[in-house]
This record gives sequence, structure tokens and C-alpha cells, in this order.
Amino acid sequence: MPQKKNKKRLIIGLIIIAAALILIGIVGLININKKNTTNNSAISNSSVYYDRPGYDRKTLGETIGDPFAITMSAKKETQTLSDGTKVIPACGIVTLLDIQKENLKLLPNNYGTPIIQNYLSKSGKAAFSPEPLMMPTASDTLSCTYGLTTDQSIGVSVNQAFTTTQQAVNDYAGLPGFTTVPETDGWSVAKRTKDDTVYYLLRKGTDTVLLTFKLRNNSAIDVFVKQAIAHLNSFGSMPTGVSDIAFTSPTFSQKYARSCDYITNDDLKQLTSHDMSPLVQEMWPSATGVITSGKDGGKQSNYIRNQCIRTANVGDSRLVGINNHTLRIAVTSYKNDKAASDGLVKVSIGEGNDSKIKGSEVGEEAYLYKSASLFEKGQNVLAFRQGRFVVELMYDFAKQENDPSTADLSQYGEKLSPLGKVVATKLQHL
Repeated sequence: MPQKKNKKRLIIGLIIIAAALILIGIVGLININKKNTTNNSAISNSSVYYDRPGYDRKTLGETIGDPFAITMSAKKETQTLSDGTKVIPACGIVTLLDIQKENLKLLPNNYGTPIIQNYLSKSGKAAFSPEPLMMPTASDTLSCTYGLTTDQSIGVSVNQAFTTTQQAVNDYAGLPGFTTVPETDGWSVAKRTKDDTVYYLLRKGTDTVLLTFKLRNNSAIDVFVKQAIAHLNSFGSMPTGVSDIAFTSPTFSQKYARSCDYITNDDLKQLTSHDMSPLVQEMWPSATGVITSGKDGGKQSNYIRNQCIRTANVGDSRLVGINNHTLRIAVTSYKNDKAASDGLVKVSIGEGNDSKIKGSEVGEEAYLYKSASLFEKGQNVLAFRQGRFVVELMYDFAKQENDPSTADLSQYGEKLSPLGKVVATKLQHL
């Protein structure tokens, strides 16, 4: 590919990273506002609400139960490839604890994606090779993104020899605006500022890390960069694994489903005829949600929602190929069946969504509908309830119109129902 064309693609990629970080906050706020009535007189001191230091209950709205229920801790098991390469965990480069030490807070969100973690999983059986033309970033490689309050965000993208070539990294480092700054503890450093976003490119050997900051206090950025390099050097001598994400809150003590646990390589292969990429994208809220259930006598109840994206690559050996098929699964765990039945319509579909039709026999009740969310608007979705769990399946986002079997809502239901039944059966055992 000509050098000029490569640089144009790289610039576009850089713009996409900044846009994605902004959207994390926007999507979260849109979903909160869509579901909040913010009638704080309805908020009591009942067990569905739990206040944390530094969060103002008056600004949270009545659908946020515990604003900071999420926890993150590095697993002890280090991911190692067959050639002995130790995989660098992106969320271990800038950690949640690092963020808290700088007095920054996660966006209190019960529905969106303040935390996004990309990592490799043994469940994906597709072979992969380095991206030769353009350094992967954000959703296309190992990454970690934190959506913070007041429209702030921090992103980490990691590339090693198994994800991209050194030529692609060199091309990226040659983008307009990158300037070299002094080497720090063995890592070469380049910096670029565009609008209100600051980028740091760290390189050492065949390891490359891109840090992306959108912060109001830019003095904190220097702290994060130094801490990131310290974590990277520590990983060299004491490697750790990906971050284990969990919820610890007095508002929800029952078992909750982890969306990524319910899609296997065989599941996606039956749907697409192709093996699943080992790259996983997990998306987590920071808060527990609150729903008022009419079917449960008007009682308030909490829930935990999380999402997972898996891909099947078609004729492409990269971690995320150009022609990949994507499957997004979201699972919401409620405290009881009645709250889940209300949540199926109120939280997952949206009460004002008139596109919904009764779905085929998946779970205990199911609907097909077109998403009304701003960045998914018009996409077909299958949602169903199995006991106290609600599942949403969105296949081939933004590509549905290219396939007759997914463009039509009823045909979409026929295509996704077999997978839905498999997931429903698995949830019966949780």
C-alpha cells in the first residue's frame, strides 16, 4: 500500500479513538437520562440504594442504586502465547486504583459502558497473525477504557509483535503532531495533542502502548504516564494477568451473569460457519441499577447489566478482520423473575419502543425489536427472559442491511433463536 494512503488511514484511526472515548461518556449519560425520572422524592433509605463517599445522591437519579459497585483486580495467571510471549494486560497499565489516587471517579452508570476491557481468551479458536498495514487501536487490539465523570476518559491500547508489525507502528508514530520527548526508564516516548485529547506513544522493543487522555486536569496526565511506565517495567519482572471485574455491593448479593461466559466458539461457529477470534471485548457498568416492578407489587429491585462482543473472522487472520461477523450479548441479572419480566420491556427494549413484536419460543418470554439507542438506532435485536435473567442479542451491528436474513426483523429472529435457546439453557444452571 502506498505510504500516503497508509498515513491517511492512520489519521482516520486516530480520530476514531478520540471519538470512541467521547462516546463512552455520551452513551452512558444518554442511557441514564433515558431511564431516569430523577424524582428524588421517590428515593428512600431502602436497601436498593447505597451511598458512596464523593457521590451526590441528588444528582444520580432514582435508577442508580450503588454508584460505585464495580471492583477490578489483576489475576495472578499471566497469559502466555505458544511461543512464550507474555501478553501485557491493558487494564494493568493504568489501573482503577491509579485513577482513584488522582481523585477521579468513574461515570456512575447502570446501563452503559464506563469500563471496557479487551483481552485474549482461549475460547476463541481462530488463528491470527499481525496486522501488517495499520497499527490496531482500541476495539481492534488489547485495550482498556475508563469513562469518567464530567465527560472525561482514559484509554490504553497495547500492541505486541503478535498484533502488528513494526512498520505499522513506525507509520503510526510518524503521524503529524507526534513529537519525541525524553526517554523514560527504557521506554521511548512521543506525545501528540489534538483538541482536548492528549496521546502518549510508548515503545520498547516490539511492545507499543498508546495512552489516550481526555482530562480537565492535564497535570494528572504526567502522573499517569510515569505510573504506566512503572507498571510496564514491573510486568517485565513480575507479570500478571487480565483484570478480574466483579461487583461488590450491599444492593446485590445474588449471583449475576457474565455475558462472555455464554458464548463459545461452537456457538458462534454454528451461527457464522467460522471460528471465533480470541479477542474478547467486555463492557461493564460502574453501578447497580434500580427498577420499580409493577408485576412485583410496585417494589423496587436492583439489577446488574454487562455486555460482551465476540467476532468471527471471514477470510482474514487478524484479531479483528475487515469482514468479521460480530455478536453482542448483554445479560441483565435481576433479583427475581417478576422484576426481570418488567426489566425486559423497561430496561432492555425501552417502554416507548413501538417496534417490538413477540419473538419465537426462546426462554420464558421473548421479543424482537429495533433498538432506539442513539448509536444503535434501527438495529435488530432479540431479547428474552430466562428466569431472573434478561438477554439481548445483536448480530452484525451496522451490517444487518447487507444480509436478507438479518435485515428483516422476523427473519432475524429465526436466525438468532437457536443461539438464544442455547444461552437460555445455560442460564438455567446459574
